[in-house]
Amino acid sequence: MHVLNPDYRFAAPPEIQNGTDAKAMTRTEHARIMMMVTASGTVTFGTDDRHALKQHFNDVFILVPNWDVVARPGSRNNRRYLIASHTYRAY
Repeated sequence: MHVLNPDYRFAAPPEIQNGTDAKAMTRTEHARIMMMVTASGTVTFGTDDRHALKQHFNDVFILVPNWDVVARPGSRNNRRYLIASHTYRAY
Protein backbone atom coordinates (compact mmCIF):
# COMPACT_ATOMS: atom_id res chain seq x y z
CA MET A 1 0.00 0.00 0.00
CA HIS A 2 1.23 3.48 -0.88
CA VAL A 3 -0.52 6.74 0.01
CA LEU A 4 -0.87 8.92 -3.08
CA ASN A 5 -2.74 11.84 -1.50
CA PRO A 6 -3.12 12.12 2.30
CA ASP A 7 -5.86 14.78 2.08
CA TYR A 8 -8.07 13.68 -0.82
CA ARG A 9 -11.24 15.82 -0.97
CA PHE A 10 -12.40 15.50 -4.61
CA ALA A 11 -16.23 15.14 -4.74
CA ALA A 12 -16.42 15.28 -0.95
CA PRO A 13 -19.48 16.82 0.72
CA PRO A 14 -19.18 20.61 1.19
CA GLU A 15 -18.58 20.40 4.95
CA ILE A 16 -15.49 18.22 4.35
CA GLN A 17 -14.29 20.08 1.24
CA ASN A 18 -14.39 23.49 2.91
CA GLY A 19 -13.35 22.29 6.36
CA THR A 20 -16.26 24.12 8.01
CA ASP A 21 -17.69 21.27 10.10
CA ALA A 22 -15.12 20.38 12.80
CA LYS A 23 -17.04 17.22 13.81
CA ALA A 24 -17.11 15.92 10.22
CA MET A 25 -13.41 16.73 9.76
CA THR A 26 -12.48 14.84 12.95
CA ARG A 27 -14.60 11.85 11.93
CA THR A 28 -13.00 11.69 8.45
CA GLU A 29 -9.39 12.68 9.15
CA HIS A 30 -8.10 9.10 8.73
CA ALA A 31 -10.44 8.25 5.87
CA ARG A 32 -9.50 10.97 3.39
CA ILE A 33 -6.49 9.23 1.84
CA MET A 34 -6.13 8.17 -1.78
CA MET A 35 -4.02 5.01 -1.92
CA MET A 36 -2.46 2.57 -4.35
CA VAL A 37 -2.55 -1.14 -3.53
CA THR A 38 -0.50 -3.66 -5.53
CA ALA A 39 -0.77 -7.42 -5.58
CA SER A 40 1.34 -9.87 -7.54
CA GLY A 41 1.74 -13.60 -7.69
CA THR A 42 1.16 -16.75 -9.69
CA VAL A 43 -2.10 -18.43 -10.61
CA THR A 44 -2.24 -22.12 -11.54
CA PHE A 45 -5.00 -23.25 -13.91
CA GLY A 46 -5.76 -26.96 -13.67
CA THR A 47 -5.25 -29.78 -11.20
CA ASP A 48 -2.55 -31.81 -12.94
CA ASP A 49 0.86 -30.46 -11.86
CA ARG A 50 2.62 -31.54 -15.05
CA HIS A 51 0.13 -29.95 -17.46
CA ALA A 52 -1.25 -27.10 -15.36
CA LEU A 53 -0.87 -23.65 -16.86
CA LYS A 54 0.92 -21.21 -14.56
CA GLN A 55 0.53 -17.51 -15.13
CA HIS A 56 2.22 -14.63 -13.31
CA PHE A 57 0.19 -11.48 -12.68
CA ASN A 58 0.46 -7.98 -11.31
CA ASP A 59 -2.63 -6.07 -10.13
CA VAL A 60 -2.73 -2.36 -9.21
CA PHE A 61 -5.71 -0.65 -7.58
CA ILE A 62 -6.17 3.08 -6.91
CA LEU A 63 -8.64 3.49 -4.02
CA VAL A 64 -10.50 6.67 -3.04
CA PRO A 65 -12.86 7.35 -0.11
CA ASN A 66 -16.52 6.44 -0.49
CA TRP A 67 -18.06 9.70 0.72
CA ASP A 68 -21.49 8.10 1.18
CA VAL A 69 -20.07 5.99 4.01
CA VAL A 70 -17.36 8.25 5.40
CA ALA A 71 -19.38 11.45 5.74
CA ARG A 72 -22.71 9.88 6.67
CA PRO A 73 -22.40 7.30 9.47
CA GLY A 74 -25.02 4.58 9.51
CA SER A 75 -25.11 4.17 5.74
CA ARG A 76 -26.23 0.78 4.42
CA ASN A 77 -23.26 0.51 2.09
CA ASN A 78 -20.23 -0.28 4.22
CA ARG A 79 -17.44 -0.01 1.62
CA ARG A 80 -15.17 2.75 2.90
CA TYR A 81 -13.15 2.91 -0.33
CA LEU A 82 -14.04 2.70 -4.02
CA ILE A 83 -11.84 1.58 -6.91
CA ALA A 84 -10.95 4.60 -9.04
CA SER A 85 -8.54 2.70 -11.29
CA HIS A 86 -7.65 -0.94 -11.82
CA THR A 87 -4.77 -2.32 -13.90
CA TYR A 88 -4.23 -6.04 -14.42
CA ARG A 89 -1.19 -7.41 -16.22
CA ALA A 90 -0.45 -11.05 -16.90
CA TYR A 91 2.93 -12.23 -18.16
